[in-house]
Amino acid sequence: MWDRLAYYITTPFRTIQKQLALTDSLKIIRRYLVSNVFDGCLTTLAIVVANYIMNNTNMFSVFILGISAGISIFLSGIWGTLFIESAEHKKQLRFWERKLLKKMDNTYIGNAFGFVPFLNSFVDGMAPLMVCFFISMPFLYLLPPTAYYVSITFGFIVNILLGITTAHIAKENILIHVSKFVVITIITLTILLAVNIFLTEQGVYFHY
Repeated sequence: MWDRLAYYITTPFRTIQKQLALTDSLKIIRRYLVSNVFDGCLTTLAIVVANYIMNNTNMFSVFILGISAGISIFLSGIWGTLFIESAEHKKQLRFWERKLLKKMDNTYIGNAFGFVPFLNSFVDGMAPLMVCFFISMPFLYLLPPTAYYVSITFGFIVNILLGITTAHIAKENILIHVSKFVVITIITLTILLAVNIFLTEQGVYFHY
């Protein structure tokens, strides 16, 4: 009984694994995952740092801004990826149809090429949304300035995990890959700080 139950539970995962292998999409999903997690991380950190610079003490508003950014990236990622991936997979499917001289819309291969774009788009959208929520979460239960410090720490933890991931993929030094993500993040936040200082010197102020 337990063997049969395990079979029914694992069958969908084995099917997805086969479809990913068939369409050679695992590498694409991995790239989407890393790229969009970094997008969500940088975007949310920029929001957090900007609010910290402006001395925003309304923690819930910072949380809402972070989640709103995540939802925007989620929706744009899902639809943008779905459109381009569907077009690419239809092109590949038509190629095989010409090679095999038969329609493949209702075959296993056709179903794989039809399903994988939805999986790609889901990963593309969900990755930044989850990261945005993770980095924004401290603003739900902590007070300033602790919430800002913890949130920024969470952001750099994401950077470290991304560096470890890319180092594992490339089979290279982890420290080098982690340093790349951390340096880019620091440069981005420094630019944001410089823009804020410039606007302040020009007499542009924000009030809460």
